[in-house]
Amino acid sequence: MPGEKKFIVANSDPGKAIWYEFELNDKDSVQQGRIFYNATSNVATEKGLPDGLKADRNGNIFASGPGGIWIFNQMGAILGKIKTPEAVANCALSPDEKTLYITSDMYLLRLKMRN
Repeated sequence: MPGEKKFIVANSDPGKAIWYEFELNDKDSVQQGRIFYNATSNVATEKGLPDGLKADRNGNIFASGPGGIWIFNQMGAILGKIKTPEAVANCALSPDEKTLYITSDMYLLRLKMRN
């Protein structure tokens, strides 16, 4: 996350489709971890698994997962989802954060964002 000593790891295991958040101590060693969000129950009904993610300058997380792109705040609360019919693998924000790019096996999607 921007300017912080935290990072998120996506676990792409269908039995544990979980995003984990870890903190770094003053010596940049991993200090503690927690479940950021558990999407395991969604795997049965939606295509895809937790995989690539990006944080915007406000700390909101855009993460590929079951059913498309999940949008979280810094605490792991769901702000919204961008539903896709195919599993997605990763996403990227343009430098001005007005466009979100989404990749899947056969597609590259471009989504214009509203501020």
